[in-house]
Amino acid sequence: MNFTHRFSKMILMIGMVLMMLGLPISASASAVKNTNQPDIDATTGLAIDANTGQILYSKNINKPMALASMSKLLSLYIVRKAIAAGKISWDQKVPITAALHKLSVDTTYANAPLAEGKHYTVRQIYQASFESANAAMMSLANLVGGSTQNFTLMMRKTAKQLGIKDAKLYTACGLTNGEVGKSLGMPNANDNDENKMSARDMATIAQRFIKQFPDVLKNTSVSEYTLGGKTLRNGDYMLPGGSEYDSQFPVQGLKTGTSTTCGGSFIGTTNRDGHRIITVVMHASNTMPTDPGRFIQTKKIMNYVYSNYRYVNVAADSTTAYQKVAVPSGSDTSVKVKTERKFNYWIPRDKNGSNVRLAINNNVKDGSGIKAPVKVNQQIGKLVFNDFKTMDDKTLSVPIAASATVSQANIFVRFWRGLVNLF
Repeated sequence: MNFTHRFSKMILMIGMVLMMLGLPISASASAVKNTNQPDIDATTGLAIDANTGQILYSKNINKPMALASMSKLLSLYIVRKAIAAGKISWDQKVPITAALHKLSVDTTYANAPLAEGKHYTVRQIYQASFESANAAMMSLANLVGGSTQNFTLMMRKTAKQLGIKDAKLYTACGLTNGEVGKSLGMPNANDNDENKMSARDMATIAQRFIKQFPDVLKNTSVSEYTLGGKTLRNGDYMLPGGSEYDSQFPVQGLKTGTSTTCGGSFIGTTNRDGHRIITVVMHASNTMPTDPGRFIQTKKIMNYVYSNYRYVNVAADSTTAYQKVAVPSGSDTSVKVKTERKFNYWIPRDKNGSNVRLAINNNVKDGSGIKAPVKVNQQIGKLVFNDFKTMDDKTLSVPIAASATVSQANIFVRFWRGLVNLF
């Protein structure tokens, strides 16, 4: 083997090492940062891709804040899980105790009157709870948990299971501990104690709810519902017929929250051109019962996402910026790689590429490449999008697999390569 050939081979191997280290290449543009993010008139704002959890807009998303009725989204998720598990059924009767009746006729809060001793179906109470009927939500909590206090413990446990560590939870409906009364509230808690979670937490709950039970969107899209002789109107003004409805953003819920400490809050979702996002706005203006502030800020976020990002679909078995990976001990010294599954992400419209790197799995790593033998379709690592963060504070990634089989080179070839690499 002459010197020129050895030198060319060394240059090739160095190039592959640089690629493995994730240094900039033509398909890996500079860091993707969108500088056009609007400053909404609310304490907190968030937008995520409903499927991947990619964060598309963020403002103060980690601070736990008062939730009011947005709390019901977690409660109704727990109820829906109980139905799916067969612990309760849609047609099962929900008993109304004296304490629940008393709360239901308190016109200080959003309610539908529930007659003591009368039974309503789970289906009826479930829908009424989406319309913010507080006593209705507490009656479901009483049924599922055996008591409203035990249901609150279920809420705390479920939040932790979803990775939420900063939740403060006292009632199923979102009223303060004192507002629901001693018989329904948590013992050893102050009257002013109220539910608090961050925008990130609420988006986590919404994402799980929609993924696990997509039919929830039928419930959150109902603009009015009658229970106990009272018609409850959904406080989501972005639904069709609402004062803030916008055909550009076909909103399907999800839940509002309103109180003195919560201000005007709203967790919403829309699906435009087949691409669903989830938004959270917390502590927007709430100067009057019909204040549209939270919805105006939500539209601002939705418009920002769809105007400033483009949606990229990557099919399964697609080639990537890293078209080959070195196989130092293989019969072939490299193998083509591909995406293991279909994948999608959002990228700012003014960017042509993404800042990506290839992270090789430790169990197959061999220096700057992978070990031989290699099997076709064997997962060898993942393509990491350095600039795109997800809800769990990780970078967005997609598994990468080998496109072909590569056997191990015989011992003489490996020995010779070792000698060559010394020069």
